[in-house]
Amino acid sequence: MADRPFRNPLLAKLDETSHYTIRSAWEGLEYLLRYWRGVENTSYRLAVHLCRDAVDGWTPPERAREALRRALDAAGLSIPNP
Repeated sequence: MADRPFRNPLLAKLDETSHYTIRSAWEGLEYLLRYWRGVENTSYRLAVHLCRDAVDGWTPPERAREALRRALDAAGLSIPNP
């Protein structure tokens, strides 16, 4: 297993006043499994699957990042990068 860094981090809401910076597939998986506040729908499950696969080296980290970005957007948890 490896951290599998993203080229560009994602920012995700934790609550109304704080955020979580996701710099890698590992941090993406941590956010999805520990801090996720959205519905656990298809986009969520795909993001979990692809982040796990990226951590294990089965898929490129950027593919996991894109799935995570879509899940965050769908749940309204994404924060645009400045």
